[in-house]
Amino acid sequence: MPRYQSKTGTILSQFWHSSDRISSIHTAFFPHNFPKIYGYYVDSFEEFRNGVQPYCQRPDGTLLLPRRSTGGWRGDPVSSPPFTSTEKFWNAFNSGFRPLLDTEQLGTFILVLANASFDTSLQAELNEIIKQRYHALYQRFEQQLLSGEIPPESDEDLLVFFKIATVGLERIASSKTRTLSNWEIQFNPLRAFRPRRISSAISDAISLPFCNESFHFNKPFMDKEIFWSGELEGRSVDLYYNKYPFTQGHGLLVPERGLENPQLLTESYHHYLCKVATTLDASLPGSGFGYNSYGAYASVNHLHFQMFLRETPFPIEQSQWRHHGGEQPYPATCFCTNRAAEAWQWIEQCHQNGTPYNVLYIGERCYLLPRLRQGSDHPPQWSSGFSWHEMAGGILTSSRAGFEEMTAAAIETLLGEASG
Repeated sequence: MPRYQSKTGTILSQFWHSSDRISSIHTAFFPHNFPKIYGYYVDSFEEFRNGVQPYCQRPDGTLLLPRRSTGGWRGDPVSSPPFTSTEKFWNAFNSGFRPLLDTEQLGTFILVLANASFDTSLQAELNEIIKQRYHALYQRFEQQLLSGEIPPESDEDLLVFFKIATVGLERIASSKTRTLSNWEIQFNPLRAFRPRRISSAISDAISLPFCNESFHFNKPFMDKEIFWSGELEGRSVDLYYNKYPFTQGHGLLVPERGLENPQLLTESYHHYLCKVATTLDASLPGSGFGYNSYGAYASVNHLHFQMFLRETPFPIEQSQWRHHGGEQPYPATCFCTNRAAEAWQWIEQCHQNGTPYNVLYIGERCYLLPRLRQGSDHPPQWSSGFSWHEMAGGILTSSRAGFEEMTAAAIETLLGEASG
């Protein structure tokens, strides 16, 4: 197992939290002056013992000790990854939502509500408990605000909850999808409630340094949103539920999150994603990963990839397009290859030119879509901007009118305009 150096000079072996494995660790390894973690301190062995996952050394020399997720996949994270079959993945994925509701916390309530609105079977299963949690949260916030107390939840989650309360829980519509010619259109009303974060920022840069003050996946409140953590193809990863999903099996894969990498794709991580996508395609057909570069509607400046597990291919995968040897040009600029080194050359060219881009990793194939920088494009009023999902032909809108009135010609025009 990897080993890391603490600020005190003690060499500590990485391990997974379990009673039998931690029992041999002596309290002398953890002095009172323990390194800073996530902006707070763990200063006792008992606190370390009661819920710490693998740790690593952060770039500033402090130790990162991410806490064990309270919900999600309950199997052993090392020996029981949920990627060995489609059935196992969906059983693990869907079984995690009820435990998240049992935490009675706002962030997990929003996550489960959004995922249930995207999946009718999940919605039917959890509808009553969702209502109970909503009313309990509503009453608590009402009492706290009337008494002058400040709710401890994050401002982002509180704003989303107040939007839900304004509309009314019963009036929030479920997501709907329809096919229009070559394209897939999705009505997803809860997406309108989500925080925009850096996806609304305007910058000429292709990347920015990691910022600890901004939102990132090492925030303590994010731990309960982890679906699965463990080693995947030789690297430590955390797979989060997507709080505002827009595709099946939607998760956020964060490799080596303790290293605090910004949202900038490197050659090493590109080859890693190619390897992961190829491996998972064998056991999870329909799986893949989407990537938004900075300036291409990435919402978080902490390296992550958006996982999906779909029953049907994306429109960009259809055989009639020229990038697959067909005769019809794809409306957006698209390069497609099953050679990882060739794909990296295209990505590196985008970096050198300061060109934002979206990437899809599906099996052995890599799709690269260079595009206009967010802020210089002009998405329609019914869209918050074209990310990797839209560039792949899956058009999202939170507008019912936009969903019903959209045309294939309009979609093709917008895809061409996004490419510049």
